[in-house]
Amino acid sequence: WYGDRGLFFGGRTSSNNPDDQIEQINITSAGNATDFGNLTTKRKSLDGASDGSTGLMIAGEQDNYLGDGVDFTNTIDKVTTSTAANATDFGDTTANMRFIGANSNGSRCTYGGGAYNVSSKSNVIEYVTIATPGNGTDFGDLTETIEIPVFVGDATRGVRGGGQLPSSNSNVLDYWTMDTPGNATDFGDLTVARWAGNAGCSSAEGRGLFAGGYTGSFSNVIDYITISSTGNATDFGDLLAGAYNVSGTNNATIGVFFGGSGSSGSSNVIQKVTIATTGNATDFGDLSTGRYQGGALSGAAS
Repeated sequence: WYGDRGLFFGGRTSSNNPDDQIEQINITSAGNATDFGNLTTKRKSLDGASDGSTGLMIAGEQDNYLGDGVDFTNTIDKVTTSTAANATDFGDTTANMRFIGANSNGSRCTYGGGAYNVSSKSNVIEYVTIATPGNGTDFGDLTETIEIPVFVGDATRGVRGGGQLPSSNSNVLDYWTMDTPGNATDFGDLTVARWAGNAGCSSAEGRGLFAGGYTGSFSNVIDYITISSTGNATDFGDLLAGAYNVSGTNNATIGVFFGGSGSSGSSNVIQKVTIATTGNATDFGDLSTGRYQGGALSGAAS
């Protein structure tokens, strides 16, 4: 929760195989990622959130075939962000799923959307209390049945942006009050409809970013919203290159985006923005290898 240690975990390698590596960076200081530990299982198409000390890695897909649903998982892993080590079991989501969105308000994690199999997308939002290991509980529903959404949020609200509908891309933003279970409400629209893991991050001042994705081509667009005020997203700047299945996290001021896949294949690039200042992303460093469809979170480094 606005911590200076950024973690990137899981994902899909250039060989399409799922990965179990967790890598770490110091968000305040540009440089290459280093090893943190491993997930309990190799998986891709997952997401994560943190309360500032405990990080959760939620759901995903465990095989190298995209979409058969056989190896979708309900696993929730946990780590202590200040201590490099392998993940341990936290609990389970209510169903096996992949391509969810996830966010935190500093104590509660909400996650949802996603897919139960290749033809069954979800509108369900679930939640867990990050400090208390256990299984997910129903929270409410998104306004759309959607796969590959992005969740951002602040201490009060969660916001979902975009995703893949059964037959088209979505530009919809909807929101919910994190401490009050219930259905999402319309917030506004992204500048363009997109799916495939357009990465999200948010700042202590309450600005949320949505970066990259797929619009029919690889997108480099970064949009932003003010989380406390409903309305349409506004252009923020551009990623270094168009990519989808990018993963994003942040500390209180800096957003970082990990990996992704674009016209040149899977990427190992880490890039950054200052969330309060509109502008294009700049280079931060590299992952150990090109990966996409991974998850990201941040928390305390000590």
